[in-house]
Amino acid sequence: DVSSSMKYVELMVVADHAEYYKSLNIRVALIRLEIWNDQDKITVTNNPYSTLGAFLAWRRKQLPQLPNDNAQLVTGVSFQSTIIGLAPLKAMCSEYQSGGVNSDHSNSAVGVAATMAHEMGHNFGMSHDSPGCCLAQPEDGDFPYLVNRHFKINSLKRYLSSGGGKCLFNPPNTRVMYGGQRCGNGYLEEGEECDCGEVEVRREFHCFPSHLLPRCDSD
Repeated sequence: DVSSSMKYVELMVVADHAEYYKSLNIRVALIRLEIWNDQDKITVTNNPYSTLGAFLAWRRKQLPQLPNDNAQLVTGVSFQSTIIGLAPLKAMCSEYQSGGVNSDHSNSAVGVAATMAHEMGHNFGMSHDSPGCCLAQPEDGDFPYLVNRHFKINSLKRYLSSGGGKCLFNPPNTRVMYGGQRCGNGYLEEGEECDCGEVEVRREFHCFPSHLLPRCDSD
């Protein structure tokens, strides 16, 4: 069952120099964080469409050396109009289109994180909220991205059942994950008998430090 099987996105995040999908059984593993601190490697402008095209072309050229399922650009450039992010629909795992561009539009880190989650949702085949699906209210301010869980699951299930997202079912190589191998990352690695992840995940699945190896007895 594609909806109940755990899926893994091996994500690459790029931050330009101007600058957990838990309910869906999707874990996002950050495998590379690249900061263009000297100069941008593509032309980043206030036009989100040309910026997206340039970024996706750059990603495609990097894939042989930097394999990833999806890449997201975070930019300090403000896009024109009211656009704060852009991504192709139903493009997850595509060599040519699996990615998005996101403007760091908020003083809060939650802002760009919400935008990135929203754009990855488009890559997963989830379109903008339709009547009866959207839980966001005007007072939500910069973050009107909450969507009814069943609506999301149905959209994702249709996408996966149609053959999309085939790259998501192999667990990531934890040796190349950002931060390296460690206890508490939720991935079973050499020398571990179990690894239930962060504190909130351990609580949810009733996995406590007493069930871990002594060296994994985390806070």
